[in-house]
Formats: sequence, C-alpha cells, structure tokens
Amino acid sequence: NVKLTVLQGSCEEGLAFIKSLDPEVPKTIVWLSFSTNDLTREESSRLLVSYRNAPDIGDALLIEVQADAGTLQISSMFRVNHDNFGLSQTNILLKQDVFDRNAFEYKETYSKEEKRHEAFYKVRKAHRLTYQDPETGTETTMDLAKDELIHAGYTYTWPPNEMKQLFEKTGLTRVEQWTANDPWMVGYNLYLVRKTTD
Repeated sequence: NVKLTVLQGSCEEGLAFIKSLDPEVPKTIVWLSFSTNDLTREESSRLLVSYRNAPDIGDALLIEVQADAGTLQISSMFRVNHDNFGLSQTNILLKQDVFDRNAFEYKETYSKEEKRHEAFYKVRKAHRLTYQDPETGTETTMDLAKDELIHAGYTYTWPPNEMKQLFEKTGLTRVEQWTANDPWMVGYNLYLVRKTTD
C-alpha cells in the first residue's frame, strides 16, 4: 500500500510535515531541487542535516543535484527557467504587467571558484517599474538605471566527491547514484540515501 504526497511550499514547511508523519510508516522523501534553493553550500548542508534529523531510521531520501557540468551545459539548463519564462511568469503572478521583457536582457556567468551558476537581468534602458496594490490601489514605483543588474538566482554545482563528503558529514548512507544522459538534464545526478543511525 503506497501513498504519494506532493508538497508545494518552503523547505521549513516540508520539514514540519515530515515530522508530523507516523514514525512507524516507512518513508521516502523525493527532493528534486537541492541545487536550486538559492542557498550557499553551508546553508544547504544545514538544511540537509535538518532533513536528515526529521525522518526515522530506515527512511530514505532521493536527492537530485547538479554535478560539475561545463558552463555551456549549465547555461542552457538555467536559460530555460529564466530567459523564456522569468519576467512573464512574474507578471502572471502579480496579475499586472510590471515588467516589460523587451526592457531587459538575460545575463549569466559561471563562477569556477564558487562552483555556481549566477543569473541576472540587465536593464537595457533606464525606466520605472510601477506596481499597483489590487486591494488599496496604492502604487509602488522603482527606478532602474541603464545597465543595472538584477539578481535572478544562483545554483551551486555539487561534484560527486563533494556529495560524498556532504553525506558523510550529515550522517546519511549512500545507497545508489544515477547520472542523467538526457540532453535537457546533462550534468544532473540523482542520489538515493538512507538514514541508518540517529
């Protein structure tokens, strides 16, 4: 008898939900966004420790991470999420056209030292953003300067040797590892780890 529960929320909300589950019921937690939390390596490590402490002995975690991939591969994967959808999706969420896509240019870099991909929107021309509160009608404005960079996000790459160290540090036992070969997912690894001790 298998039950599937899909969570949409913050990492903290997911953690609270896991802690509320019956400790007698075996659980497998599928975590498909470990690389894209906009967290530093230290923050990611602390978060993994929190998730390691939440389940019970024998429970498993299936974790997707971005491994060391070439800059071009990383850029192509990140561009899908930001270049085509980012500003348009923001307008949809805000329910008004705050961002003119033509007024921005998507920019990206890869820091070899930090081992992370960094994404920005570059302002093509000086202009003003205006948001109107739907309940009060109050307008909030923000002036943007030409060539200003707006942080869109960053994602760290985790090569296998660092994941091995991370699992050892957090007390998780690695059971299996898979490497993606699909063109859209090149550079991603999937790890099955288990909590074997308290």
